[in-house]
Amino acid sequence: MIAHNEYGYAVLIPAACLASAYRDVDAGGWHLLDVITNLQHTIVSPLEGDDCPVLGGWARTLGLDTAHAAIEAAAHPVVPLMTSQRDLVSQFLPKEWPIIDV
Repeated sequence: MIAHNEYGYAVLIPAACLASAYRDVDAGGWHLLDVITNLQHTIVSPLEGDDCPVLGGWARTLGLDTAHAAIEAAAHPVVPLMTSQRDLVSQFLPKEWPIIDV
């Protein structure tokens, strides 16, 4: 069951993105990532074996973390994707896909 906040939303964080964040943040930032990960309305989506063929192909262009985010977005059609790689992601998702630039 997915927990939603009072507005009906949950935050979906692909595991590969979270792992990359832990890799890239300095030691002082680990605590903040722990807090975000453990919020009631945060869902860390696992990397599933069935995703690996597509993930591997997309990761050649997008990198593993962004490819995992694009796969999760495609699997949940109402979910906008937050990324700094709009041009690359747009090669894989439909042109009208909701993307939030960060």
